[in-house]
Order: sequence, then C-alpha cells, then structure tokens
Amino acid sequence: MSFSLICLFSAYQLFGLQRSWMDFYPRVIATSAYTYLRVINDHAKFQQLRRSETTFCIWLLRNKWVACSNIGRDLVRALHDVSNITEFRDLWMDILYRPRTLSPQFEGKSKWHLVSTSSIAVIFSKLMYHCSFASIVYMNIGVSALLNMPTPKEYLQSRLTLLMEHKLLYILTKLKIGGHQKNLLWFQERYIFTPESGPLTCDIIRFMIAGWWPDNTLLASEIVPRYVVIGAMIRAVKDPVIASNVKLALIYDWLFFKEGDNIMWIEPAMLLMERSVERYPYITTILMEYLKFTIDEYHPPIRDYIAQCIAFGMKELIRVGVIRNLIYIYNNPNIDGEIRGYMHEIFRESFPSTGATPDFATSPADSTGLIDDRPSKPNGVPDDVDEFADPSLDENGERRMSWQPLQSVDLDFGEVQEEVVEDGIVEDGVWDGSVVTYENENGYLIGDE
Repeated sequence: MSFSLICLFSAYQLFGLQRSWMDFYPRVIATSAYTYLRVINDHAKFQQLRRSETTFCIWLLRNKWVACSNIGRDLVRALHDVSNITEFRDLWMDILYRPRTLSPQFEGKSKWHLVSTSSIAVIFSKLMYHCSFASIVYMNIGVSALLNMPTPKEYLQSRLTLLMEHKLLYILTKLKIGGHQKNLLWFQERYIFTPESGPLTCDIIRFMIAGWWPDNTLLASEIVPRYVVIGAMIRAVKDPVIASNVKLALIYDWLFFKEGDNIMWIEPAMLLMERSVERYPYITTILMEYLKFTIDEYHPPIRDYIAQCIAFGMKELIRVGVIRNLIYIYNNPNIDGEIRGYMHEIFRESFPSTGATPDFATSPADSTGLIDDRPSKPNGVPDDVDEFADPSLDENGERRMSWQPLQSVDLDFGEVQEEVVEDGIVEDGVWDGSVVTYENENGYLIGDE
C-alpha cells in the first residue's frame, strides 16, 4: 500500500475517533468530504479502504450537509462521479426528491437569474409525467442552489499537494510560451502519467479554471496561458471516462455562468476552442459537441437555464474581447456542418446580423477570406510554434521514454531544490532557471480578484 493510501486511511481513523471535534471546524468537514469523494473511485482494488471511505462520506453528507454544501457546485460534480456506488445512488435519490431529509435549509432560495417564469412552467409541465409536483419543486430548488454556488478556491486547491501546486504555478507564472514543454513534461510524468493518477487531471484542470487566475500583467505577457497547458493535458488523455470528466471539469462553470460572474471561469475553454481549430480541430469539435450534450443531458429540469447561461457567457466573452467573434471558428473548413448547426443553435445571439446564419467556407480554397478573422497567437508567438504540443511525444508522434524518478526533493518556500538522475529537466539545481519579467502591454484586461 502506498504512502498516500496509508495517510488517507489514517486520517479516516482519526476523523472517526474525533467526530465531535469536527463540529467546530466546518471547513475541515467540507474538505474531508470533498477529498474522499474524489479518491473513492481510485481505490476499487482496495475494497476495505473503499468501504470505509464510502461509509465516512455518507455519514458526513447525511449528518453535516450544511457544512458540506459549502463546497458548492463541485460537490454535485464529485457526487456524479460516485453515483455508481449503491450508497451514493440512494443519497442521490434523497438529494433530488427528498432534500429536507438532509437538512431543512437545503430547500433554500433558488437562483433562476436567466430563466423566465414561463420557462420554469414548461419544465414543470414536462416533468409532471415522471414524478409528483412536490418532488419537482424540491429537486429544482435544492440542486439548482448548489449548482449556482461557485466552489471556493480552497477546496479545489486542497486536491493538489504543495509541491504539485508550486510546480504548476511555476509553469503558469514564470515560463514563456513555446519554452514550457520541458517543464510540463516533467509535471505530467510525475503526477499524471502514473496509472493511479489519471483522475487527478480533472482536479488539476479545475484548479487552473477556478482555483487560480492570472493577473493582468500575466495576461498581457508572453507567459504561457492556462488554455495552452490545459490543451496539452487534454491531448494526453487516453481513457474515455477520464476524457469525459476532463471536458466537464473544463466547462463546468460555463454551464451556470450569469451576470456578475468572472470571465476567467470560462476564458480557457473558449480560447482552447478558438486556438486549436486549425492544428487540432478535433478539440474544438469535441468541446462544441460537449457543450450541446450538457445542455440537453446534464440536468434536464434546468436545461433552458443552462442553455441561457452558456449563451450569456459567449456574449460576455465577445464583449470583453477574449475573442472578436465566432466567425473564425464557424467558417473554418475543419468544422463540419453538424458542429456549425450546434454553434448556431447555442450561440444564435452572438452571430452578426441579429442571429442570421452566416455564410461559411466549404473548402480550404474558399477560406482565404478568413485571414482577417484569424486570432493572433499570444503576444506575437510565431505561427510555427505548436501551442498545444503534447510534451510527452516526439516529433514523430511517438511517446518519449519516461524520465527517471527524482532521487530527493528538498522543499522550502522559495525555490524548489532537486536532484535528477539524468536529462536536463532540472538544471543547475533549480527546476528551471528561465525566469523573465514582462511589462503589462496590450490585451484585454480582467479585473483582479
């Protein structure tokens, strides 16, 4: 059994003995529930540990629901991932249809900012065939209240170790785009490519989306943007289940984006779709398809609400200048007619001419007029630089040999000093010595948090 599993089991035993102590620390309750929910599926081979974790989470969620609900919308995402386990399936039935059994406060006020009364009436009428009116009311009030609550950053941050966070933020705050592949490869080999660490990709992406935001100076510099790192990680995912969870982690906040929310929640997904349409159009395609899928299937009782949130988010992306318009993606010959149909259906109000269907190129020869709409790479990065190159692949598309494991790690709160067996992942005793300071120049500016 690995050291991390021993720590998890020891913490479970400690919390089991000190449950009354936990009452004084609601954040410990919520963090514990979120942590164990995220790792339960990783422990299928350890049945005793998995049963203990399941029992502990069910106890926390049923007896400390108010504290656990502070996690916000990522609690719903975490519960979806374990809904195949019988105990959590039963819990889901109470969450959806009997929320008062968890807490009288769970019925709280719902936030239907973008949904009209008539739309809610339509939703209710469609669901009347399947369950009682009272169940519908509780279902929409309880779950929608959670989904409209952004997850505080500390819960997303808790899924990364201190060293992991340090390494990731080093890439996102110190390294110039085009020169980050070596460090990103080290990070992926250490934390993502191991067999037991696949689901951690979702947590890392959630941290980059909603747990940490670059300031205006970084946005205007040549430092590698979040969407570039996310794109490289997506390309490295091979497992279809993890791929689906990664897509949801990327767009999750977009599903509930409303007036007053920060554009930084949805900026990486949009830039990833726009900037990958030429070299990696399948990324643009699968993300557009997934947006359509989530509207229809994620939570049907609030389908109209999710659709309006996604459409509103696109209008905000264009308004603040994250992208100029959707024409470049829509007209690109790499995008097929079905995806164009999805785009026009989802983002009708964001197209020019009051939503009329624009003409689109049918072949590369017809697309010469797209040059003016082509987005520029970040701060003048040359066109021959592949922003989303998978650092684990060589120039022939073959996976490189894995790097040798680190012999020792000496962590302090300045630089991370390390020794490596071979290859120049860490040079001169420092993980990467290329630290450059950039002045704030052009680019759209997002208000600091």
